[in-house]
Amino acid sequence: MLLGFDNGFVITNIFGENNVFKDSVIENIIYQPLDYRITMTVLTICNVINPPKKWTEWDVVALNIDFFGVRELKTNINHAIIHVGKINIIKESNNYILEILEENRSSIWAKFTIARIQRVTPIKHDIKL
Repeated sequence: MLLGFDNGFVITNIFGENNVFKDSVIENIIYQPLDYRITMTVLTICNVINPPKKWTEWDVVALNIDFFGVRELKTNINHAIIHVGKINIIKESNNYILEILEENRSSIWAKFTIARIQRVTPIKHDIKL
């Protein structure tokens, strides 16, 4: 699940071995072709096992993820809200391939060199994922 992440332990420390992408929503995607980077914000309702001491309450946790060394990006987005149905990351020689599929046939496919969790933020408000 966290193949290609240089700091995947951040997710493991907070959520354990749970799949944080299950039933999550991609809130924002920013593609920066001059930097070969994708910045993605994922909202998850995954069960928090070890919350940081600063966290008091939350409904949703926002994960800000950067994918570096992006050489290819293919998207097919049919809806404003992308509910993650299935996510795969595989290694291909010196790169990783990210594939996100959604129930309504939206998809994101990217070839990247390394990914990094930049921020994990608790959010308390009434939103439905």
